[in-house]
Amino acid sequence: MNTSEATSRNIIAVPFAFDEKMNTGANIQKETAFKAYLQGICVAAASAKAHNPQCTVAVITNLSEDMIPKEYREALRLHRVEIIIKPYDRFRFPADYKWSLAFYKICALSYLIETNYDNICYFDADVFVQGSLDNAWKDSSNNLLLFDTKHGKKPVEDPFAKEIKDFLKVDNTDGFKHYGGEFFMANNADAKQFVAYAQDVYKRMIDSGFRTVRGDEFILCLAGKQMEERIQYAGDYIRRYWTSYNYRMINDTYKTVAILHLPDEKMFGLPYLYEKYIKSGQMPEASVVWKKCRLTGMPFGDKLRKLRTDLMKRK
Repeated sequence: MNTSEATSRNIIAVPFAFDEKMNTGANIQKETAFKAYLQGICVAAASAKAHNPQCTVAVITNLSEDMIPKEYREALRLHRVEIIIKPYDRFRFPADYKWSLAFYKICALSYLIETNYDNICYFDADVFVQGSLDNAWKDSSNNLLLFDTKHGKKPVEDPFAKEIKDFLKVDNTDGFKHYGGEFFMANNADAKQFVAYAQDVYKRMIDSGFRTVRGDEFILCLAGKQMEERIQYAGDYIRRYWTSYNYRMINDTYKTVAILHLPDEKMFGLPYLYEKYIKSGQMPEASVVWKKCRLTGMPFGDKLRKLRTDLMKRK
């Protein structure tokens, strides 16, 4: 199910690369990562299409069609999501590299800029889209949208700052932003310029043997610095929420923001949404998503886990 030439002005892509020999992301059990990611991809892409029907929505992956189980191909078809197959042959690092598969997002972007789409957006597989991105597309006509994990209010944290200093051989990181890898949106021209800067960072990393533990965020940060006058904070459209019992960071923006980024729900809420709704062609109400993804409160089981953890800490 390869996509044909671009047929709409805007594309929303969910990049996904898989290689059992390469390291995947955090917040997930490696032995069940393939299934969990595929379920999350279906949720992310289907919800994006439901709330942005005028956009082309696609999963872009290094997997051949026969490597994707029929169940997930059928789920994507039901929600009118396309599949674009592109190799992982750009921005590739060694298999043992932390977050080695995460760099595929930039590889995917480098292929998307070669299409006829006017505007390009990609985001992670652990999101749920609950609103329109119409205003974001308007913003992207003049700006490149990235998610600043510090919300523009704090400097780059020390470990990350040290990596930047070591790589660039500078004394400070004033003006640098920690851009999260969960969201990217730009018009095609800006995206091409960004990829060019990213390619320069990548080449320098390879030539010098420099290793980051920040995954694609390291390249996003350094390439983004070169375009800082054109970058707009994407926090009006996407927010990151931590929903586990041992680390919760939630505010009421989840009720209004267009995209919910839910890293802790890879093994919990998102698989539930897939099994209960997405695989049969349905779309859950926002209130169901908020509850099942632990945004409205801590489930009883989590409360027990937290209680046990707190008691152990006191011993």
